[in-house]
Amino acid sequence: MITDLPGFVSVNKLESLPSGRYFVVESIYQPAAESSALVTMSEILTVAGNRTVAVDLQVLTDEGELRFRDFCLTASGAWRDSYGATAWKLHDLLPSELAKYTLTSRQGTVVDHDGHGNLLQVPAREQNYGA
Repeated sequence: MITDLPGFVSVNKLESLPSGRYFVVESIYQPAAESSALVTMSEILTVAGNRTVAVDLQVLTDEGELRFRDFCLTASGAWRDSYGATAWKLHDLLPSELAKYTLTSRQGTVVDHDGHGNLLQVPAREQNYGA
């Protein structure tokens, strides 16, 4: 939803999120030091409730293969992945091998969603916790 990958088709659409202000947080995870694998998880959180409503997951394997999925919180409160599978908890849709990965960095920014699928960077003077 956040990342636009050529050829990737998802049932989830950024346009389905209500317009408003959000945090976008990008986290990098890595397994043991001898591995070159890398996981990037990008989350969209509501500023008002600090609740995750969408996630992009990119996994770069040791073999150089890129795997991508996105997830969206539905109106019913269930999570839906890019292929349409649903679960009440996000971690039930995530690949189980992610449990072996460790968070190595995290950064975020505040954006405005225009309700049409566009995330617009909020000026630095307004970045103070989305206020």
